[in-house]
Amino acid sequence: MIVQELSINDLKPSKDQIRKTFNEEELNDLAESLRAEGQQVPIKVRPNGSGYEIVFGHRRVAASKLAGFTTVLGIVEDSDDEAALVQQTLENEARQDVPYLEKAKGYQNLLDQLGCSVYKLSKRIGVPHNTVMDALNVLEGHRHGVIANNTIKNKSTLSAGRTAEIVVKVKGSWEEKKNMADKSNTEELSQVQLREVITEYNKASSQGEKDRVIKTRHPKLKGFTFRQQLKAGSHIENKQKREERRAQLTDEPVVKDYTLAITAFSEAIQQAERFRTKFSPEAIQFIEHKHALVTKKILNLEGLLND
Repeated sequence: MIVQELSINDLKPSKDQIRKTFNEEELNDLAESLRAEGQQVPIKVRPNGSGYEIVFGHRRVAASKLAGFTTVLGIVEDSDDEAALVQQTLENEARQDVPYLEKAKGYQNLLDQLGCSVYKLSKRIGVPHNTVMDALNVLEGHRHGVIANNTIKNKSTLSAGRTAEIVVKVKGSWEEKKNMADKSNTEELSQVQLREVITEYNKASSQGEKDRVIKTRHPKLKGFTFRQQLKAGSHIENKQKREERRAQLTDEPVVKDYTLAITAFSEAIQQAERFRTKFSPEAIQFIEHKHALVTKKILNLEGLLND
């Protein structure tokens, strides 16, 4: 392996370049480090016409330009597209500063180039099958607007775990998955809390029940589950509906008259109770007779209403 000094002007970015974005602050820090200590790790290139195509090391080249260098140290190795893409993916896999989605795009590029299964790809690059699968699911979800975040100190970053959970577990359309991601972001749900919500959402048998799951906020209370919150909300909603129905019924003339009569009857009974010592035996007998007639009519009315 021979390390050569290469002119930056002779270098071209890879057509399959995975890295598309560089953190400006980190790039400035790397440029300062290069000025102070020089380039410690060479880049990798392959011959391309009169110059070279960068296999990996795009960030180091960008920092070298920023530092005012005209040359960089590089390893020149002739490799085909497939080998170059594998090397590029492996290099980015080893680095911690590569954005998650760009790593995922690297996996997708390799799958497209190699035409192999995810299992074979994971073996080829030495990355666990589940890791590659989650990344591809997150990438697909991102394309459909399904983006669940992780919020720390008021700063939101992509949560690969939550996004993959939603893409794989939520039963429904991409729009439904997006709604779940939006709920997760708005309420800042943990992954465990998100799983509770997804479980209840998948149990829902109607669109109305699904909407209720999305609208109900997770209580985030120890010993009080989302399911319990959902049931409590359903009970309150049903009670409100009964009260609304009762209010509608009292607007009907017959119901109004009946309500007024019952109210007057109840007030008369209360008054009679207060002055019971003033009733003669004949008055008591008369009241008992009338009470029996009224009771009979009420029972008849209940029978008619229940038919």
